[in-house]
Amino acid sequence: MEKKKISKKVVEVELEPGESKVYELGFHLSPAVPASEVAGEIEKIKAKITEFGGNFIASGDVAVVPLAYPMSYLLGGKKQSVTQAHFSWVKFDLDRSKALELKKFLDAFPHLVRFLLINTVRESTMPAKKPVVLKSIPVLGDIKDTKTVDEEVVDKPVITEAELDKTIEDLVIA
Repeated sequence: MEKKKISKKVVEVELEPGESKVYELGFHLSPAVPASEVAGEIEKIKAKITEFGGNFIASGDVAVVPLAYPMSYLLGGKKQSVTQAHFSWVKFDLDRSKALELKKFLDAFPHLVRFLLINTVRESTMPAKKPVVLKSIPVLGDIKDTKTVDEEVVDKPVITEAELDKTIEDLVIA
């Protein structure tokens, strides 16, 4: 079996200080973090974003979510596998030159199972929830009070196959 060597290209880009972009960070925190400490861990991430000069635009509530598949991460040099995690997200603007530093911080953050840092727009991208409209159903009252109505049965004319074919031929435009 032939082994192929995979090479990584690192592209360094000169960024002008002061160029701000809007980012969204979605992340899964380890379920090993007690629920009472989750808010503190998220505050550490937010504090680092603020330290780098970020301004918050929006954020989501923390929720424990089941993962689509087991994920593993390193914690204290040991591989941990999880099937659920604490999920949250924040949207913020940040100087482009600080985004790589933020990524390095997140890579080293001990309780992050996985994160995604993307460029986005300032406007809300969450779809508006449509109001639920219930159709009213008329209430008939008690079943005991209802009356039976006899319907008159109307005989429908019977048509033969030959008559049907002739009618169709008359309707078809030649």
